[in-house]
Formats: sequence, structure tokens, C-alpha cells
Amino acid sequence: MQPLMMNKDRHYQAILNDLAERLSVEADQVKQELDFQTYKLFFQTGNRSQYEEIYFRKRKRLTALALLLLDQPENQSYQQQLENIIFSICQEFTWCLPAHIDRSREENASKKSYTLDLFNCETAFTLAEVTALLSEYLTPALLNIVRANIHERVFVPYLNNGPYHWEESHDNWAAVCASSIGATAIYLIEDENVCLQIIERVKRTLTYYLNGFGDDGACLEGLQYWQYGFRYFTYFAELLSRYTDGKDNLLLEQKIARIAAFQQKMYLEQDHVVNFSDAPAQQSPAYDLAYFYQLRFPEMIDYPPGDVSSDTLIDHCGRWPQAYRQLAWRHSNLKQHSWSTGEYWLADAQLLIIRKPCFQFAVKGGHNQEPHNHNDLGHFILYSHGQPYFIDLGAGEYTRDYFSDKRYQLLQPSSLGHSVPIICGEPQKTGRSAYAISQVREIKPFEEITFVLTEAYQVSQLEHFTRQFNLNSDQATLTLTDHYHFTEANQEVTETFILANLPYSQTGHQLILTGAQNDLKIIWSEEISEVKLDPIEYKDHFGQHQSALKLQLSFSVTQTSYTFKLDFLLIAGKEEKRAFC
Repeated sequence: MQPLMMNKDRHYQAILNDLAERLSVEADQVKQELDFQTYKLFFQTGNRSQYEEIYFRKRKRLTALALLLLDQPENQSYQQQLENIIFSICQEFTWCLPAHIDRSREENASKKSYTLDLFNCETAFTLAEVTALLSEYLTPALLNIVRANIHERVFVPYLNNGPYHWEESHDNWAAVCASSIGATAIYLIEDENVCLQIIERVKRTLTYYLNGFGDDGACLEGLQYWQYGFRYFTYFAELLSRYTDGKDNLLLEQKIARIAAFQQKMYLEQDHVVNFSDAPAQQSPAYDLAYFYQLRFPEMIDYPPGDVSSDTLIDHCGRWPQAYRQLAWRHSNLKQHSWSTGEYWLADAQLLIIRKPCFQFAVKGGHNQEPHNHNDLGHFILYSHGQPYFIDLGAGEYTRDYFSDKRYQLLQPSSLGHSVPIICGEPQKTGRSAYAISQVREIKPFEEITFVLTEAYQVSQLEHFTRQFNLNSDQATLTLTDHYHFTEANQEVTETFILANLPYSQTGHQLILTGAQNDLKIIWSEEISEVKLDPIEYKDHFGQHQSALKLQLSFSVTQTSYTFKLDFLLIAGKEEKRAFC
């Protein structure tokens, strides 16, 4: 397979120069190897970060060196450093992360075997592609070592075992694992019959992956996992098309264009995203996918603002395939300065997103057993000019507890970490049976939407609960209306809201959040019996400490029915200015 052609303009050269400089500065950081004490830490404490820091640092360096050697194949220093990194990876006890490992296979005293997780499969794809593209510049003995390792760690368990849990899943595991194995086979399997056998099995898994998307093209796992899974699907599909001279083309599936358009709908402004589910609040766009699909569906795909940079080219896991393609697929004639305005209703996912120049809003329905689920039905995000006011806390730090039955005792996944009410002392419940939306009513498109959320709560005395949003984005106003109907009077409700950690002032029944450009005035009923505004501290996905505010408005429903209203008004300075959009 020939290398993809690079657009070697000034921006490309600046990125490569920066990579070279960073390699020199960070040279000493890759000398630490994965040892047994670090390996067993996850099983003892649930901590993932120490092992993964070493594991991913090595792969970041591999990716940078491979890009540099591809650009300067005569550079013997890059060649030797890259060979050392590849050799080191081939000596690792496992390419799987401890959090995913099947210890009965990997630690088997009778017969060592391997776990086919995301990172084992990704590592195989990376090594197969890098060594294929640079084969004439790397030592032949090392190429043989790589082939032997991939055969033993990936092809043998894939061909002789299974099916694996991800082969019929609808999430990123299906796309990443299957696509990586398929791409690796295209590069390394010389027996055409065996290669086609693998490809057919991979394609079957990718059918399940694509079936996980509704007709609206939305990814229920959130934008981060859309980028992750859809990237690997695309990489394999493009390789397969080239391998078969276009005869086997997965990109002809009717749903592909709608899935590809998901990214542009999920950005609020610049790199701020609608970060429902396990997604960060700020995220670099997948420029490679935008380049690739804009050429195929020019009427449906917008190009993101800006351009890929040296800071975002190599992600926190050091993934080679996306770094390579962000350079190989980029072209400079699609640049724009900002996301275009838009209003989107993704019916299958039940996501409403409104992006105006000065007003960005998103709200979600769905159900409480989505992949990478948060109990967040009726939760919303509100920004203005890229300034967050009402926020989503995003993904928590990935630990053992985060993916266990203790998940909803943690802040980010539970409804206690979202802008949704606590009813009769009960937060929202988890489970597919707890459908959030038995009905969605759009009375005026993109101006009024009502969610029926009764079944999100297992509260016997709750007969009916609806949440309605009335928006006037031109006037920069929003009204939230929650209507409760109980079978009995005298019920307790606490309306909870998650706010950005901004300066604020509170007087009476209103709160003003002070943003960089505008302020947000929040007004509630005088009937509220208790108002609490407290700071909250939490760790994000990367283990970094973050802070926010939690506003809680408590009241008693003395009759069987009650309507709660919260009004939001964007103001500029001390003068209310409703038409500044």
C-alpha cells in the first residue's frame, strides 16, 4: 500500500518542525518501561493513569518519529529511535490495557494467550501501517519481529477464538477493534483467502456498528466516541476500497453522510462542544474526517474552523492512524473562521442544538441506558459567544469504579451532576426501562420543545412530569418550565442546575452570572423555600481538578400540581440588551 500524498505546504512544515523540537526536549521521558508494579496497580487500587501514562507516552513518540521519518527517510537518528520504540513495544507483556485485560488468557501459566481489546488492536494497526510505509528504511529483522508479534497477539486469537463481545456491539469497540484487525490484515496477510476471510468477518461487525446509529446519524456515546469509532471505520473502509480497486466500498451505505455530518452539529463555538455522555467540554475537531467526507458529500459536510495544529495532531493516546491522515488528507482550500449558525433536531437521539452567533443551546432526551450513559434526561447546556453558563461536567476520570455497579454513585454519570430535578428525594434512575421520553412535542420548531420525563423517575406518587423550553434566540431569552402532577399533595422537589464557575451576585429571587462578554440573569419564583449555591470540585477525564457551581432551588408542592419556571436573560453590562445577536 503506497503512502498517502502529503500536502507539504508551510503549515505542514511548521508542524513537522515542532514535532522534531518536542522530540528533542522530551527524549528522556520515554526511557521508563512498563514494569510489574505499575501493571498490577489497577487490580489493587483501580487506578489506570500511571500505567497508561507510560503506555501512551511511548506511542506518542512512535507516532511523531514515524511522521518525521516518513518526511525525512534519510535521517538515521529518526530511524534508530523509531526502531527502538517499535522493538520496545514488541517486548511489552501485553498490548492490552489492564482495565480491559482477560487475565485468564494473559496470565495463564499453561498457555499464554492475548486479549483483543481496543489498544491491542490499535497497536497492531499502527505497527502494521508504519512498518509497511517505511519498510525500505527499517531493518528487515525488525519487520519480521513486528509480523511475528502481530500474528501471535492478534491474528491467532482472532482466527482461532471468539466471537468476542464487541463483534455484535453497536459502539466504538466494534468499529475500533474490527477496523484495526481488518486494516492490519490488508497490510500483512499475504494469503488472499485468509485476508478475505478476516475482511468478511470485520464487515459483519461493522454492520452492527452502523446499526447503532439512528437515521439522524447521531452517536449516543457523544462526540469524543463518534470521532474515535467513526475514524477507525473510515480508515478501514478507505483502505478496503483501495485494496479492492473500489469494488468493495463500505462508504456507499446511505447512512454514512448523515453520520459524517454529526460532528458539525455538536460544536457550540470554536472547540466548545455539546458534551453529553462521556465527552470533554472542549475538543479539537476531527479534521481528517471533515477533509475526507467533505470531498464526498460537499453539500452536507462543513469544514471546521481553523486547521490541524501540532498541539492536537497527536492525541493523548498517541494514535498513529489519525495523526497520519490529518496530515495526508488535509487540504488548505476549505478553511473557515467559525462554525456556521445552525438549528438541529436529531430525532432518534432526541437532541436539540441551536447555534446562533451570540446564543448556543442544547438539550437532550433519549433514555438512561445509552452507551457511556449519564442519567441526564432533560439536561441542558447554555453558552453565549463561547462563554459557558449552564454546563455539562463531561466524562469523569476513568477508574475501575467508573465502569462498575458504583458508576452512578459518582458525580458525573449520576443525575446529581446534571441540571435535572430531584423529585421526592429521588434522582433519575438507570435502565432502558426508564424511558425519558414517552412524548416529544415541538410546538414551534426551534422555539418551543416539551419533554415528557415521568418515567425517568421511579417515584410512585409522581403521576406526570414535563419539562418545556421556550427560546427566543434573537432576543437572547430562555424560559424553562417544569410541570409536576402528583397523586398526593405535599411533595418535595429540588431543582438542580450545574453552572460554570463564574463570578456571581444573588439578590432575592435572581442570580447574575458574570461572563467575559455578557452576563446572564436567572430569575425564579418567589415561592422557592430554599436557595443553595455551592462550589463543587471534581476530576475530569484526564484526572485534572475542575470546579463548577451547583444551584439548588427547593420547594414543597402543597397541591397535587405545581408549575416551576426559570427565566434566563442575557444582558450586556448593566443595561439589558435583548437584540444584540
